[in-house]
Amino acid sequence: MASYVGTKTSGSVSISGINIKSLKDHPVILVEDIIDTGLTLSQMIPKIQEEGQPTSIEVVSLLTKRHDSKETTVVETMVEAKYSGFSIPDEFVIGFGLDCNEWYRDLEDIWVISEKGKSFAL
Repeated sequence: MASYVGTKTSGSVSISGINIKSLKDHPVILVEDIIDTGLTLSQMIPKIQEEGQPTSIEVVSLLTKRHDSKETTVVETMVEAKYSGFSIPDEFVIGFGLDCNEWYRDLEDIWVISEKGKSFAL
């Protein structure tokens, strides 16, 4: 699942690498790196429920972003993870698998990206 271009959500979710119909009658656990606006999961879960017809769907996430800022649009029906490792501030983070246009994914820690780092990656 992907919904980002650079540091902004694209407004739509692309799905690849799975035959959703193969989930029929199975429990599903969606493992997310980060829950930000909720857009990806709010589009993916209904699609899985309708097309895949699993017995259940649970969400786990390493990071969940706190949206204290008025600038971020959060989906009205924000999907919450049943289990979340860390709650983080409303900043764009990189490293430990999280990237900015495929840059910085290989950092061994999670960092808030600077404006200079964003301009380099974009």
